[in-house]
Amino acid sequence: MDVTPEVVVRLIRGNYPRKVSISSNIDEETSREVVEAFNRLERESNEPIIVEINSDGGRLEKAAFLIAECITKLRSSTVAVVYGQCYSAAFILLQVCTYRYTVVEAHFVIHNSLNSLLISPDQNPDDLSKVAKRLLQRTKDNRERTVSILGKRLTHFTRGEIIEMMDLETHLDAFEAMSRGMVDGIVTVPL
Repeated sequence: MDVTPEVVVRLIRGNYPRKVSISSNIDEETSREVVEAFNRLERESNEPIIVEINSDGGRLEKAAFLIAECITKLRSSTVAVVYGQCYSAAFILLQVCTYRYTVVEAHFVIHNSLNSLLISPDQNPDDLSKVAKRLLQRTKDNRERTVSILGKRLTHFTRGEIIEMMDLETHLDAFEAMSRGMVDGIVTVPL
């Protein structure tokens, strides 16, 4: 199937039954529900699956990476449609989908998970040092895994450019995402 913005609109308006929605914070529970939905749809047939995205992101290790791995293993093609927010971990999920579309009003954020680490000020200094080392290593691992996932899809960017976008906490509108090759098309008619 050749997926164009017009085909996306037809699928969505026609109450296409093969949809998975990612419309909340991506946590372990969301991850379980989304992976179960993908697996159920995959068992039914190998027709394309619409992936509706409107999420402010969430956890990488125990949530987004599991969903991304699931998407990449599907026989069915996946058609992502961003309806609003596509931040952080949600942006990673967008990039692993076969086709990537967005509405004009959508907004995208690419950032480094290190930017959002919080450590409690009332922790013992010795414990704090150990926690900080573990967090730093985990963050480095997450960053490498994120760069690897994004690099497979965003091949027109160097590894350094991807890291720079993450470190600068890059914000994009639909047209900027399209011009940078981060989405395949913009759906301009009301869904």
